[in-house]
Amino acid sequence: MFTLTGSKCAEWELERAWLYRIAAAACLRVHSF
Repeated sequence: MFTLTGSKCAEWELERAWLYRIAAAACLRVHSF
């Protein structure tokens, strides 16, 4: 049960990290021009 919740949390954190990375890249592209 603990490992299952941990993996779920890790998955969510990974997804959020990807979203932040994409958002940051888009922001940099928009502001670089």
